Amino acid sequence: MPVSGPCPLDSGTAELLRAHLRQLKEERLAAGEAYQDHGLLFCREDGTPYSPDHVSKRFQRLAAEADLPPIRLHEARHTAATLALEAGIDRKIVSTRLGHSTVRITEDLYTHVRQAVEDQAAETVLRVLPDRAPKRAEKTGS
Repeated sequence: MPVSGPCPLDSGTAELLRAHLRQLKEERLAAGEAYQDHGLLFCREDGTPYSPDHVSKRFQRLAAEADLPPIRLHEARHTAATLALEAGIDRKIVSTRLGHSTVRITEDLYTHVRQAVEDQAAETVLRVLPDRAPKRAEKTGS
């Protein structure tokens, strides 16, 4: 994937990226004139791109090693956007990070609400109506 404009990262990820960039520089110097600069952040030691199949398989292997549920690489984009929105990150920031021209595109495509969030929303609404919560508990025999 070509390197594009800046996107703020957390400090741990930023440090990992700096280390990766140092490694890329070393590989570029070691390859000399054989290095093919495609402007890629993740590439083979000679600068050539990995095949999409290789990247997808590597992603699956890393996810399994981290004990994460299996998803396709493209779904990681949806997951990241949804989690950022659930965490309260401003929609405009999420939209900008995804490269969307409008916030509406982000809202339409990437705001898949997880069941846990739906359940929490229902309980939050119930707490706004304090006189309803005890009656509901009495009717269910709790």
